[in-house]
Amino acid sequence: MTHFIHDTLTFLSSPTLQHDHDSFFAQQIANPPYYLVLPLDILLAPSRRSLTHLPRPQNSFLLFRKDYNERMRLLNHNKSKKLNAKMISKNAKLEWNRQPPIVKNFFKVLEREADKRHKQMYPNYKYQPKCKPKDNDNKDKNESISINSELFEDTTVVEIASTFDINGVASDVDIIELEKYFDIQAYYNDHK
Repeated sequence: MTHFIHDTLTFLSSPTLQHDHDSFFAQQIANPPYYLVLPLDILLAPSRRSLTHLPRPQNSFLLFRKDYNERMRLLNHNKSKKLNAKMISKNAKLEWNRQPPIVKNFFKVLEREADKRHKQMYPNYKYQPKCKPKDNDNKDKNESISINSELFEDTTVVEIASTFDINGVASDVDIIELEKYFDIQAYYNDHK
């Protein structure tokens, strides 16, 4: 099978012709079709957000987005308004879609190198997706919500819920309003 990598570069993957990944990687890095802002060691390093969960290998788009994030941070470091992560992601996707095939292939080469490094760092890694709750679990949650909401009149529940801000922190007025419908002392006496 022939793989297109660059206008002038192709390689064959077959048992008889072993492709030397390291030399090919070095060749791509020596003359990249896309200027990287991040050093390769930082770009290719897997993220470590959790000590208990091993990170997934980064694909070509994630590598592009990681570099794009740093580029936007550097370009906007003097601006007072902090960049919104959602907006950066949206712009990164648009920018990725505008890239020519040669750049996307370059990031595929980087993806292979990142995968190689990931396997060295985490030799026993196995992808374990988080399971979605079953329909029975959702049914139980809905039942408990409807049972709890019967304690209040329907309009009261909506009125109280609408007074809370996005972060779930209520103001003093909201707490006073809530205390009209909820006796906190009785709650603690019942749950001793």
